[in-house]
Amino acid sequence: EEAGITPIVIGSESATFEEAYKGIELIGKATGTSGKAEEIITGMEEKMDEIKEKAKGISDKKKVLVEIQPEPTIFAAGGNTFLDEMLAIIGAENAAGAEEGWPEYTEEEAVALNPDVIIATYGDYIDNPVSLVLARKGWQEVEAIKNKQVYEVDSDTVTRPGPRLTDGVEELAKAIYPEIFQ
Repeated sequence: EEAGITPIVIGSESATFEEAYKGIELIGKATGTSGKAEEIITGMEEKMDEIKEKAKGISDKKKVLVEIQPEPTIFAAGGNTFLDEMLAIIGAENAAGAEEGWPEYTEEEAVALNPDVIIATYGDYIDNPVSLVLARKGWQEVEAIKNKQVYEVDSDTVTRPGPRLTDGVEELAKAIYPEIFQ
């Protein structure tokens, strides 16, 4: 501001795709590239429509725990987050959806959720998160562990309010429902 430049702030706390679209639109206006911003938004909306159409074929809703941080204190994606919206779009139930934001769980609390699928989003700072989750002691009766339904997704595509959100939805869909989205 002191240099005569007007700053803009794009909310990183955006909780919906609509808010992400508004952020992209604002960046387009601020940079004189409104046409490109609209093109990006339209592409995202079209991809989401395709994913939603495929999701109509899901009859068996899976309960999914999306871990943002591993044990001993597990942070997960709760309700009112992009990840919660993404899971709903692909026909999955958020195991941590009863709590808003980014709830924290002890291992015992996480085991009690008994998810069908566990998604790890922390592979950028922990080596081989899938093996780590599968090897947890005391988790043998959790459906996701019993059935080896543990997957890693790129954190940036599922937690940042930008053009790659639709890639994140697709990545989640392929991991959770490969028979429909591959």
